Amino acid sequence: MKRSDRFPFWAYLNQPLFTQETVLTPRKFKRHHQNQYLSRCLNLQYILPKNESLRPKD
Repeated sequence: MKRSDRFPFWAYLNQPLFTQETVLTPRKFKRHHQNQYLSRCLNLQYILPKNESLRPKD
């Protein structure tokens, strides 16, 4: 099974309850989680400057 086919159980169980962002339908949560993941990847690849490190400076 490919990684993209797996359901993010841990993220689903650890989402905050009783907030506007809570998604209780597993199918919708998977789609929402994939969109957030792609957004983070895009930010890392294209939006952050090439010389900026993600690690805090010592």
